[in-house]
Amino acid sequence: MSSDDRDLVLAWKAGDRTAGGTLIRRHLPSLHRFFSNKVDAQGDVEELVQRTFTASAEGIERFRSDASFRTWMFAIARNVLSLWIRSRQRGEVDLSQASLVDLGAGPSTAVAQAREQKLLLHALRRIPLESQTLLELYYWEDLSAAKLGEVFSTPEGTIRGRLRAAKLDLRAALDTLSKAGEDVESTVAKLEDWARSLRPAGGTAGPTT
Repeated sequence: MSSDDRDLVLAWKAGDRTAGGTLIRRHLPSLHRFFSNKVDAQGDVEELVQRTFTASAEGIERFRSDASFRTWMFAIARNVLSLWIRSRQRGEVDLSQASLVDLGAGPSTAVAQAREQKLLLHALRRIPLESQTLLELYYWEDLSAAKLGEVFSTPEGTIRGRLRAAKLDLRAALDTLSKAGEDVESTVAKLEDWARSLRPAGGTAGPTT
């Protein structure tokens, strides 16, 4: 955790609500990105962001100050999303197997300008939600395999294997979506570049697996 985050967390745990508000505002864009390609309506995105911050505030006393607040926040967001999806489905849902398309999701709220970017966003929603989440955190939020392991409560070695499998699933989804073979090849060849291009300007290149 950065020294600034650490100081804010310590102050928040000591009862400084202003510090908590500052920490929340700092990570607000990341949470919006997290939910934007997984939720149909902007109002739902806002609701899930608020639920995540509420859960963070309620659990701040249990947060280890030597950990990463950002990673902890994404773990909470993942749980919030899972509960939200399951509340809208009948029966049990295996999010390691079911995609948002399988679950009947509507259009994404994420914004893309180039055709390849739109194709990529659609393809992500056609792979299992856990794989989609893994790839988006890896590409858009620069989380390393070790940090992803913390988010998913999974050993780093297992996460690396899941990343490789998720990339293969994404390539297959891209192939299924596109009707023009050359478009698929162009998009697949530039897969990592296109994925990172959906992240706001100023981000650094994603970590290697």
